[in-house]
Amino acid sequence: MKPVLTKIVVACGSVVLSCGIFFFLRCDESIVSGLVPDEDVLHAFDLKYPDADDIVWTLEKNYYVADFSRKAMRVQAWFDMQGDWSQSREEMDGEQLHRLVANAFSAGKYAARPVESVSLLERKDLAAIYLIHLSGDENVNLYYSAFGDLIKVRYHVTEYMEMPVLVSPEISAGIDRLFDNAVMVDLWINSYGIQACIRDNGQYKIIAFDDDYEWLASIWEIDERSVPEVILNGFKASKYGRMAVDRYRILVNYDSVSYLIYFREGDTDKIMKLTDTGTPLYVISFD
Repeated sequence: MKPVLTKIVVACGSVVLSCGIFFFLRCDESIVSGLVPDEDVLHAFDLKYPDADDIVWTLEKNYYVADFSRKAMRVQAWFDMQGDWSQSREEMDGEQLHRLVANAFSAGKYAARPVESVSLLERKDLAAIYLIHLSGDENVNLYYSAFGDLIKVRYHVTEYMEMPVLVSPEISAGIDRLFDNAVMVDLWINSYGIQACIRDNGQYKIIAFDDDYEWLASIWEIDERSVPEVILNGFKASKYGRMAVDRYRILVNYDSVSYLIYFREGDTDKIMKLTDTGTPLYVISFD
């Protein structure tokens, strides 16, 4: 019997239950600099960035990283040992920021914070991400899709470059089996297994797999009109029924469907999980 996933650690669009775990590499003494890559890497670099200038190569983990200028902007590009491009991060000025991203940031809760840098993060087999780094005590990184959706937020970070994300053929095949037109936006691995953030027909969803790439669960946000009446009644009949609801999500396991209702009691944010028949299972608090 497959385990029933009861918690997904996610950070994707508006689908955020708790902080995901992401891996960053600090630019420190562990990095080898001043080297010349293999010919395969140099050839791949020249083909992809023929207009690159002022190039400096470093070796970070198992990747060659080129730091260079391109169209008056600084770029970091990562290549694996075989010369295959893995990811890049390109600086941008505010005027180059995608209109939907700029509008979303201006309308968001971080709009008053000073922006230190803006960049475009492109990764192999994943959708492009716009990264806005905010200065201040918290040092916040905001990650937006090209559609202006806030994908994830990282606190207390400096501008470390993320290690490349490797999307295995098994994960790609699993996503394709479940969804016809999905675009993979992000991918991470933590103690709960492998989790992918996708955009499926305009809807952001988190898809969880086990270590053998078997599908475990999917979760996404739904509006109140899509919530079955039995679920709404189950919540209203509980002692929290008079609380204002913030949002609803549906959690689909391989053998069950449940609903998550997010609400606020006093100064505490809480989640109630209910079965598909409207029976409350538990209530937890979260930050």
